[in-house]
Amino acid sequence: MRAVLATVAFMLGLTGLEPGIAWAQECNGLPDGAPCATLPGRCEGGECITPAEVTRVRVRAARRGDDGSITVKGTFDTYPPGDAFAALTGITVRVRDTLILDRTVTWATKECRTFPRGGIRCTAAHAARKARFKEMSDLSNVWRFTLRMKQFDNQLPFQAPVTVSVSHHAGVIRADSIATCSASLLNGALDCREAPTR
Repeated sequence: MRAVLATVAFMLGLTGLEPGIAWAQECNGLPDGAPCATLPGRCEGGECITPAEVTRVRVRAARRGDDGSITVKGTFDTYPPGDAFAALTGITVRVRDTLILDRTVTWATKECRTFPRGGIRCTAAHAARKARFKEMSDLSNVWRFTLRMKQFDNQLPFQAPVTVSVSHHAGVIRADSIATCSASLLNGALDCREAPTR
């Protein structure tokens, strides 16, 4: 299999961008289902779907208007130097179940703040949708993330599994599904939990 890897490295002070960022076109010319060129995962629609680990999802239905919400927690790996996590072109997350729930939220670059010690916080203009990403101090190249997103008109019923994907540039999507869930019609919520493996 021909591995195609296109890398553009940016240096702080020369380009004004964060250091250590590289762009990998993992699935150029590769069919769906093929292994990604350098990252663990498979190609789908020209993008590399690489594993994440989602440990918590809570989806609440809207009771009035758009007062529904979604909370997600999990981790994912990065594989420097060809793969690093940053908000240079914004960050997009998608949460969907096997019925009608399908929500996509994008934070523009200007809505995300990168901290000198590592970590990224994103807040939408109306402050109802927030994301936090932080590299774990005890595990190199592993990032923990928390998503707290409100103002959705989520409608019942919900049905597991719930799939969560995180992308921050074209070509690579970090995704996982969580299936250990309990639904409460009384509370209008789907609550999913799985023990972290690290």
